[in-house]
Amino acid sequence: QTEKIDSNIEVSKEKAGSNFLDAMASGTTDGLKLAVNIGAMLLVFFAFIAMGNYILQVLGHFTSFLHWIVAAAFAAGMSYYKRDSIPVLRNFFMNFFGVLIAVVLYRYIMVLNVDGYTFGNSISQWIATHTNYDKLSMEFILGYTFAPLMWLIGVAKEDITILGQLLGIKLIASEFVGYINLAEFKNVASAMHLSYEKSVLIATYMLCGFANFASIGIQVGGIGHLAPNQRRRLSEFGIKALIGGTLASLLSANFAGMLVG
Repeated sequence: QTEKIDSNIEVSKEKAGSNFLDAMASGTTDGLKLAVNIGAMLLVFFAFIAMGNYILQVLGHFTSFLHWIVAAAFAAGMSYYKRDSIPVLRNFFMNFFGVLIAVVLYRYIMVLNVDGYTFGNSISQWIATHTNYDKLSMEFILGYTFAPLMWLIGVAKEDITILGQLLGIKLIASEFVGYINLAEFKNVASAMHLSYEKSVLIATYMLCGFANFASIGIQVGGIGHLAPNQRRRLSEFGIKALIGGTLASLLSANFAGMLVG
């Protein structure tokens, strides 16, 4: 380590207020700002989930956007030459094949007159037939994204997508939303429910923790308000803390599942 360490620590002796009432008023104001900040962070992340589901629903139906997507791919291939960091010859071939694929795909769609609405319905029908979900949604993507992790910690194959969905919801929203969904999945009368009590136990330990993006926002906003000069450092370590906390929760859930057998 070459950086010089400053061993001189200065503790601020500035009073919070001129008297008891002034200090109480200042503390109330700071507490209110912190509470509003936390509420706003949670509201934003809940709205993000709803927005993601809406976008996926639109893409799932596809409608008339299919041709526009192909046209956008064509334009992206045409503009790829602007990346100067790629060698000239390699850049040329990447442009050529990218544009060629875009043109062929566009002509294929135009000649066959593919109906985007029918194509989108076929995706939803395939998902409803082969999975536990009825349409393309953020829950579907989260469930199958984290399903391998659920398999690694010992979850039965019938429940890996549901627990993957719970982990994804916990990361994006909060553990409270995850536990609300877990209560619904415990109900055997629901269309989607957990098949084994062991899965319920593993999910209970897995969701126990503050490792989520909302917590990062709360920490950056809350502690950053108290120490504005540390806001950048908090944001840098936020993702690392999120990964570490998630791994710790998964490890606890794994040991709980091992003890149950």
